[in-house]
Amino acid sequence: MFPTFGRLVSLALALCTTAACGELNAADHPAATPPAMQTPTPNAACPSLGALKPPAVPAALEAPAGATLMLRYRAEGTQIYTCKATEGAATAFAWAFKAPQANLLNDTCATVGTHFAGPTWKISADESAVVGMKSAEAPSPTPNAIPWLLLKATSTTGTGLMNAVVAVQRVDTVGGVPPASECSAAVQGSEIRVPYTATYYFYKSAY
Repeated sequence: MFPTFGRLVSLALALCTTAACGELNAADHPAATPPAMQTPTPNAACPSLGALKPPAVPAALEAPAGATLMLRYRAEGTQIYTCKATEGAATAFAWAFKAPQANLLNDTCATVGTHFAGPTWKISADESAVVGMKSAEAPSPTPNAIPWLLLKATSTTGTGLMNAVVAVQRVDTVGGVPPASECSAAVQGSEIRVPYTATYYFYKSAY
């Protein structure tokens, strides 16, 4: 005798495992409303620099006449020093500055570029870069910090943001001073990276 319709239904339910039936039901009956997109949480640890305006600096570090402020980036990285023999004194040694190596961060502390030998500042989005030369310096008001600087642009690369830069100010410096460890013949040629932070202000010509 053939099984009745009721017995066939009971047999099918018995053979259906919970996991298998659950997957089938989920696939056949998707949720009516998709999960809500999460809004990115602001970086609460990122200190505010306030409105974009030229920093208060000593007169020697003022931007060139006619230049206007266009960009401001934080820098977090290291100042690299090499132990070298002092020029003209073969038996004397000192830590000599080699180059910076830092990330450039925008006002939300997102990395937007790099700062490296030259000194060079390069923007990742458009690959534009500017190379500067020190024009003036002043002691940092923060103890044991590298000086504040005014640098004039000597060359640019690309057609992006940095192509318009004519001057750069380095302010708000923390750390980065030459190592306190001994520099001698025993460690000649060795490098030490000293952590530092700073804020860089970039100016363009008004013409």
